[in-house]
Amino acid sequence: MKINRKTVLTTISAFLILALATHLLQRQYGLVNYGQEFGTYGQYNRVVRLVKEREEYRVLNHGLSRDLNWRNLDHLNRFYVILKNARDQEFTIEFVEETEEMNEKNETILNQIIERKISEQVSADNADKPRV
Repeated sequence: MKINRKTVLTTISAFLILALATHLLQRQYGLVNYGQEFGTYGQYNRVVRLVKEREEYRVLNHGLSRDLNWRNLDHLNRFYVILKNARDQEFTIEFVEETEEMNEKNETILNQIIERKISEQVSADNADKPRV
C-alpha cells in the first residue's frame, strides 16, 4: 500500500487546525484559564494583573463565581481580589455581573475603579473608628 504524501500532509494540517480551533474555543468560553485577557476570564485576569502591578499592595487571594450552563457558558457572575497594604489593612475588590465596570477594558479607568473601591473601604473603616 502506497501512502500519498499530499494526503498525509493534508490530514496532519487538518488535525492541527482542528486542535488549535478547539483550544481557542476553550479559552474564549472559559473552559480553561491560562491568564488570558479575553473571553470569559478576560476581565478577571486583567483586574488581577492590575492589582498585582501595584507595589503598595499584596494579593492575598482572588476567585470567581460563575454559573456553568449552556446558556451562560461565557460569563462570570462575580469575581473578587483580596489584598493587603503595608499597614496590614485588608481590602476586597469585587466586580459583579451587569455592571459597567465588569465590561470596562480601558486600563486607566480600571485602575480608577480599583482605587475608588479601595478608597471607599478606607473611608468606611475611618468612619467606624471612634474619634479621640
